Amino acid sequence: MFAASQETADLSPEQRAKVLETDRSLASAHKSFEQQGQSAVPPRESDVDTHFVAFVFHEGHLVELDGRRATPVDHGSVEGGATLEDAARNQRLLKMTLNVIQKEFVEKCPGELRFQVIAVGDAKAA
Repeated sequence: MFAASQETADLSPEQRAKVLETDRSLASAHKSFEQQGQSAVPPRESDVDTHFVAFVFHEGHLVELDGRRATPVDHGSVEGGATLEDAARNQRLLKMTLNVIQKEFVEKCPGELRFQVIAVGDAKAA
């Protein structure tokens, strides 16, 4: 991984992502370690109560990516969000995402403490 980071240091984020997506040695290393660890990996169809989901802006929509679901979940169009910059500038994307999290996760499990939210974005836009 260190070699890959050195080789891609001068590339754009999009170009780096492409390298990671197509690097067979990285995929092979990941595959060799994915079944190792301190706990057994549950079958894909298992009902698990803790996992990760991601919310992304895609073509003007708020989309939920959840590895336990067969397809992405489209939570609808972000009002006034033709581009990510538009949606972020007016905080519409953030507000819509928080609304979905409140409704779909927090309200369905009141009192649940095993919950975290992390926002990843461009520091220049903040």
